[in-house]
Amino acid sequence: MEDSPQEALADIIHGIRFCVQKSDENINEIDKDKDYTLEAKESFTILRKKRSFFFKDYAPKVFSAIRKLLGVSTQTFLESWSMPAEDSELAESTARSGSMFYITDNRKYLFKTILHPEVEVMMELLRDYHTHLQAYPKTFMVKIYGLFRYQSGSAKVWILIMGHTFPPIFSIKEKYDLKGRKPKPGKSIRERSILKSKDYPTKDNEIVRHIQFIEDHKNFYLAQLGVDIELLKCHDIMDYSLYIGIHEVSEEEFEEAAIISATDEEYFSLLPLEIKIHIQQHEAFLRKKSEKKY
Repeated sequence: MEDSPQEALADIIHGIRFCVQKSDENINEIDKDKDYTLEAKESFTILRKKRSFFFKDYAPKVFSAIRKLLGVSTQTFLESWSMPAEDSELAESTARSGSMFYITDNRKYLFKTILHPEVEVMMELLRDYHTHLQAYPKTFMVKIYGLFRYQSGSAKVWILIMGHTFPPIFSIKEKYDLKGRKPKPGKSIRERSILKSKDYPTKDNEIVRHIQFIEDHKNFYLAQLGVDIELLKCHDIMDYSLYIGIHEVSEEEFEEAAIISATDEEYFSLLPLEIKIHIQQHEAFLRKKSEKKY
């Protein structure tokens, strides 16, 4: 990028806010023949601090509908994408792609930079992805909220906005990035730990524990994984994985989560099934405890 990383980041967030507000203000019925194609995009020249840059919004009607479907209001979305501090920077991915990431301050959303071939794949998938979200609201597939292109001078970068994998109100003690295949040769977790942060996820051949599920939950997870994978298979997408996070819930967190879930429906809808049940059980326990006092 010709500008400094900090200036480019501020431009991108400004562009996201501009496009989302504009698309959500002009909600029209989706044209199934046109609005899911690569040609379905809006281009803007945006001014910021006496300078201009170009921003492109792909499939704005569809992504506006997806945000609405997932219960994300324009106001809360824009509040999440507040302008970054002057020293904010993009983080580099630990994956081979070398993508750059930015996570919102409230850790609800993030964007990653992608290449144009990935834009083409996303747009080819978009119609079926939207239908899948409508049919399976509890899908494990990543929630995608927008696709944009930023250009300043001759430099171009494509940006995919996603929901954060794990609810930000919980600290995740263990992370597993499972691909369901024999891992490629590489450094062991012990060797990688010297180079990578503690946040680096564990791979298939590095799991040293069992993960147990209640039978009904296991059946739901397996069934949902099955339909999610079928969608990806239909589009010849094979580079995917199941990202699992494990959180140890304390008594204090039970109480805090119960309070938050009662006031924030969006957070509660994102919680794993087991956590929801624990919260509901704890709320019932607190009610009984309160009733005994009287």
